[in-house]
Amino acid sequence: MNMREEIMDIKISEKSKVELIDGLLKFCKNDLDVEIGNLGASSLFDHITKKIGKAIYNQAIDDAKEYYQGRHNEIDIDSCMLLK
Repeated sequence: MNMREEIMDIKISEKSKVELIDGLLKFCKNDLDVEIGNLGASSLFDHITKKIGKAIYNQAIDDAKEYYQGRHNEIDIDSCMLLK
């Protein structure tokens, strides 16, 4: 098991979860014309965080690594130029 799999149990505060589920309820009602209720929205939220959340999380980690590697390279170049 790699590090990403070990930390993939996404922790979301109860307040944020309630707000996100409320957003799903509104989205389904207003954009899809479907009433899913709190249980349906909660199930949808759980599915999204387990299935889609992993892909989004992994992409965010890759993006952050790429950004910080680029910044590290820039600092190395700047440091070398200062030494010359």
